[in-house]
Amino acid sequence: EYLDDILSLIREYWDSPLILQIITLVEELSFALGYEFKKHLPSLIPQMLLLLQTDKSDHRKTTRAVLHALEVIGTNLDGSVHILFPAIIRLCEGTGPIPVRNQALFTMARLCKRVNVTDYASRIIHPLIRVLDSGKSDLHEGAIQALHAVASQLGPDYLALFHPMVQK
Repeated sequence: EYLDDILSLIREYWDSPLILQIITLVEELSFALGYEFKKHLPSLIPQMLLLLQTDKSDHRKTTRAVLHALEVIGTNLDGSVHILFPAIIRLCEGTGPIPVRNQALFTMARLCKRVNVTDYASRIIHPLIRVLDSGKSDLHEGAIQALHAVASQLGPDYLALFHPMVQK
């Protein structure tokens, strides 16, 4: 009954100092509404992506909150993989703080377990291999978990297409 008003408030206060609370509210709505929340994502995803791209604060609290929210929203993001994953991959490969890059990798791994990524496998696997080749051992576990999640979806196709490349 009040959902439209709540979503209107979210849009109104998105660019305010209350952004962390707004993101938490988005998580709670997603949890409460389940699949019904999916129809509201087209207005929220662009704003979330903008935060991922523009947050340059020291600890990137907003970025970390958005990554967590994406995990909470989970399967409802299935139709948005083509938009979300490039932004998450840029975080993983970027020059930001290692903890943020690591969280982005783990977010990708968790999302790969919940949404269909078979059509985007090469766009996910190649950057993950670059992360593994970067020499940043702190990022290896997240990259390996994400690779495992993609490989699980691809099944035998992974072995045929990507396993030789990953073994290098």
